[in-house]
Amino acid sequence: MWPRPFLGGVADVRGHRAIRRDAQGRLVALNLDEGRLLWRSAMPLQPLLVAGELALGLALAPPRVLALSLAGAPDAPPVWTSAKLPWPDWAATTSDETGFDLELDAARIGAAVALAWQLRQRYTGGAPPGKGRARPAPVSGACAVALSDGRILPALPLPARPADDAPAEAVDDPGVLAEQRLGAATYRLRAVDSGGMLKTVLHALDARQGTPRWECVLDETPRRRPMPPRPGA
Repeated sequence: MWPRPFLGGVADVRGHRAIRRDAQGRLVALNLDEGRLLWRSAMPLQPLLVAGELALGLALAPPRVLALSLAGAPDAPPVWTSAKLPWPDWAATTSDETGFDLELDAARIGAAVALAWQLRQRYTGGAPPGKGRARPAPVSGACAVALSDGRILPALPLPARPADDAPAEAVDDPGVLAEQRLGAATYRLRAVDSGGMLKTVLHALDARQGTPRWECVLDETPRRRPMPPRPGA
């Protein structure tokens, strides 16, 4: 069972709850029925899927899956943390995503989550790839993780991906970052400049009538001031 795409993150199959990253890379859990932010993770995580009362995210250095309770307190520890995923050393020891490109698929299959990935090392200096010097080949792999306790299991084949969910779309409005329909609602991400603070606000509208349902502030960061002109410029 594939998660439903949601504005760069994922939602549960019924579209009631979702997880996505904030500006600092932390995981934000949302109640889409009420327009309520449930919690924000303490560390950067990539959203994987929502399974029942669990939100699953990918942590790096070492790569592992964390399960967080959707009903838990904002500072609650993970329900479980998996063992290290079988990635190559050059990716397993990287604490951010600047050293490699990652394509990762995650789907729920019964009581487990099937994972499949492709990693490609980025060029980081020295002689660039060219004639006689090929780019490193991508490294593919797969495994499964038990939903009960995070045990690493043998790989499971991923199911066919459904075609009924459209990805987030760009909108011809400078204040709108992205827009997506999910079920009976249209969700719209807006960038709002308010009193020197930049806010990322999620709006929910009735998909048919376009009437507002709710709005929720996801991020709030100080607006960067323009650099002063150089002397003599």
